[in-house]
Amino acid sequence: MAYEVIIRGGRIINGTGSPWFQGDVAVQGERIVAIGRQITGEAEQVIDATGRYVCPGFIDTHTHSDFSFFIDPTAQSKVRQGVTTEVTGNCGSSAAPWMGAGRRPERTGGFEPTWNTMAEYLDALSAVGKTLNIAPLVGHGTIRSAVVGRENRPPSAEEMAQMERLLRESLRAGAVGMSLGLYFAPGMYATHEELVRLLRIVGEEGKITAAHIRDEGTYTVGFQAAVEEFIRLGEESGCPVHISHIKAHGPEVWGLSTKILELIAKARERGVQVTADQYP
Repeated sequence: MAYEVIIRGGRIINGTGSPWFQGDVAVQGERIVAIGRQITGEAEQVIDATGRYVCPGFIDTHTHSDFSFFIDPTAQSKVRQGVTTEVTGNCGSSAAPWMGAGRRPERTGGFEPTWNTMAEYLDALSAVGKTLNIAPLVGHGTIRSAVVGRENRPPSAEEMAQMERLLRESLRAGAVGMSLGLYFAPGMYATHEELVRLLRIVGEEGKITAAHIRDEGTYTVGFQAAVEEFIRLGEESGCPVHISHIKAHGPEVWGLSTKILELIAKARERGVQVTADQYP
């Protein structure tokens, strides 16, 4: 059989957690069509991977590359590290909706956005011919800024309805979930009631909420209280929640890691869909 590409003799890691094995990978078009110890057949291109590892593309679950693809659609800094998918729009800040005080030109790297809504942003992103797959979150802080501004006050009933509408529209346009930045303004101004209402919408749409929680050390409410708050938000709203870059930040909270992991495990035993990621 003839293939377009055969990668021969690499140490294959398939992502299931099983040990690597030496073998070949055959590609036809945009699909891997065969994996085996030794694939017979010819190929237009044969890549000798002896002594190298062959694995699926990496998913970078926490990035702030919302505008980067308009500046460098080839995404050299990620492609050269094996990343093929990025989750953008983290920590409560996203490229859309680009409205009101949600317009933050200092974040764009000199690029001038032409969109307003999440749907328009995704259309613009699709047109640049990027090399990576993008899974965008919509930022709570961006939505709040667009409607309420960056003021420390609760939204009015009319503003809350507008925030809920923008959130639902963004999720239905293609955002994979919502992100919170509870350590930063204006996310830090959000009340428990406001957040529960928004998380319920995310849950209803079958998506997730990821958060830079309110504190990772001893700066505001404390690390443990911040984790407990976010778990409670997930429990009360029914929305799956994900703690971004979980860490005990600073000597004052070193040693809390075991307690935090126990909190997460117990919440999962109760049925709360809570997960976390960690960067190197």
